[in-house]
This record gives sequence, structure tokens and C-alpha cells, in this order.
Amino acid sequence: MLFSEEEIPVSKIRYPKVLWSEKILSQSHILNLLNKIAQEGRFPHCSLISGPPGSGQLLIGLHLAQLLLCKEEDKPCGTCASCYKVIHMIHPDLNYSFPTIGSGSLCTDHYQEFRNSVIKNPYMNIQNWLKVADAENKQANITAKEAKSIIERMSFKPFESNCNVMLIWLPEYLGKESNILLKLLEEPPTNSYLILLSEDSKSLLATVKSRAQEYLLRPVETNDIEEYLKQNFNVAESKASEYALVCEGNVSLSIQWVEEEGIKHMELIKQMFRASYIVDPLNYLDWIDKIILLTRDEMKQYFQFLNSVLELCLKAPYSQPNQSSNELLDYSRKISTKINHESIEKIVILIEECIFGIQRNANIRILLLDFLIKLSAILRKS
Repeated sequence: MLFSEEEIPVSKIRYPKVLWSEKILSQSHILNLLNKIAQEGRFPHCSLISGPPGSGQLLIGLHLAQLLLCKEEDKPCGTCASCYKVIHMIHPDLNYSFPTIGSGSLCTDHYQEFRNSVIKNPYMNIQNWLKVADAENKQANITAKEAKSIIERMSFKPFESNCNVMLIWLPEYLGKESNILLKLLEEPPTNSYLILLSEDSKSLLATVKSRAQEYLLRPVETNDIEEYLKQNFNVAESKASEYALVCEGNVSLSIQWVEEEGIKHMELIKQMFRASYIVDPLNYLDWIDKIILLTRDEMKQYFQFLNSVLELCLKAPYSQPNQSSNELLDYSRKISTKINHESIEKIVILIEECIFGIQRNANIRILLLDFLIKLSAILRKS
């Protein structure tokens, strides 16, 4: 050969530096702790990353995978082949489990769609995932068959690194099938790590929580969400401020509003208060018909959003007169003159009862009608 090039070993190849941790918002406290524990070789073989929805559980899990699978001294380096593969979610020693549709469904059949969805939106929620699967109105679960597949995948020897990592996104969707994993959670194979990424750790079986070391995430700071929306979605400052203010630290919800070009529940909130205040039965039924078109998860989102509106009502009398204005703040200030603190407390209790009924598959029409009648009584007394 006239020209020859020296072959570079794969282990020596360097890629542009990319880290999952760069995308994480407002969680420096937990990142510092996890990094320290991992660097000292004390990272637990079964861990639970829990926090409110949209606080970055998936991102923390992927950062941990990059940290545990990186072969360099300064972990994660973000430039080695292992880090590159984790960034693209194609590392052979990194496995995933997540809710799917159908009793016979396995996550390995949906890896490509899951990878694409997470890379596109690492703050995605279950509604985003079901939309990708074209199953928005169906109940997702992590099935018994999938639980057995988790055990099987964790029994394999590592292909390229010194350990296996399994990320279980939304383990609360396991339900009673969690029992299948108890032995694995208690005694994982050597050099393997199970990382549970939960948005509702209270729903996990006590036998699962007792086997995992739990790390708590905080809601994402309002200022961080506002900057994130402006930089990544080119959102106007007024809209970014509105979404960040009311999403209660839920980045995935704020992204959803950006994509829908507005808070779709706003008109339903206005209709609900109007119908309840004047006691309009026909408007009651119309509102109920619109709510029933939502999925159960979207119904819970609606009531959580109503909670945020009430929180803004409490703050309204103490806000600065020159504070920036938008539709949501203006409406909150308006209704804050109609309801007092005691009424808001009673409405919040009603909301909690409604969310509980939705989670327990109550009859939605009866539940919503009961909610409106009690809401009407509270508003007319305030």
C-alpha cells in the first residue's frame, strides 16, 4: 500500500463530548450525591429515583447509566465509546423496561420507538409515550411477561463493560406483578444495577420500596423551566413565564403546552367555575361531556392544573401591582376576589377526592357531577 493508516483501537476512539447530565434541570443536589457515591464504589445495586412528574427521572437514570458504564477514570467522560453508546441508548449492557399495551407485549419489541421518543424529549411522560404507541385511550402496564424478561436480561453476562444496568421507567405500572421481581431486587446478579425511575413511589408495593435505596428529586425551579422553554422551543417570554409558573415544576407538562400552543384546560376551568357559580345544570352536563373525552391521566392533569390555579388565587392579593400579566394570572386575580381562603381549602379537598376516584376507576359521570354540585355549594357560600 502506498498510504497506510495506523489502526486506532475502538477503546481509544474519542467522540464529541455529550453528557446526559447537561440536560438535567434543578437537580444539582442529587447529582452531586449520586456522583460521589458512584465514584466511591458505594452505588447500591437496587436504587429508586423518585420525584414529582416531569422532574427528570429518565435523565437521572441515563446519567447513572453513563456513569456506571464509562471505562475512564473521570466518569462519565462523555467522549468514550461507552458514553457515546449510552447517549444514543444503544449500549448492549444497558436495558430498559417501561409500560406497554397488551398482556403479551415485551419492551424489547419497542426499543427503537422508546429510544427515539426519549432522545427527542427526555422529559416525556406516559401520555407522550402512549401517543407514540397510538394507544392514548388504553391502559398501559408492565406485564408479568415483561417482569420475567427483566429477570432473564439481568442474568446475562456483560458484553462490553464490567456491569449490566437496567432502567425501569415508571415501576408503579408493575402493580402486583412487582412480586415476580422481589428476589431479583433483593439479590441482583453480581455487577448489575437495577434503577427504578418513579413518578409516584407511594403506589409501589412496600416490599419493593424496602429493597431499594431511594433518592428524592425536587420539582424543577420555575426560572429553569422558563429558560429551558425559551432556549429549546423558541417560546415568547410571556408564554414561557406563564407555563413555567403554573406547571408546578413539571417540565413535561410545560413542553406539552408549548406543543399544543396553549393550556388546553383553561377554557374548561372557566366553564366549570361559571357553571358552578350560577348553578347551570345544562352547562354542568356539557362540561362533564368534555371532560369524559379526556383519558384518565389527562383528567388527573386537569385537576392538578386546577390546583395550580387555586394556588395562584391565594398568591394574587400579595403579588406586586406591576407584575407581568398573562391570561392565567389575570383570571386567577379575577376569581381570587370571589373566593376566600376557607373555600379554596375545601375545593382542594374536593380535587383530591376526585383524583382518588379517577385512580380507583370510579364512575366518571357520577364523580364529576358530585364534584360540580359540591363546588357550587362552596362558591355560593364564599
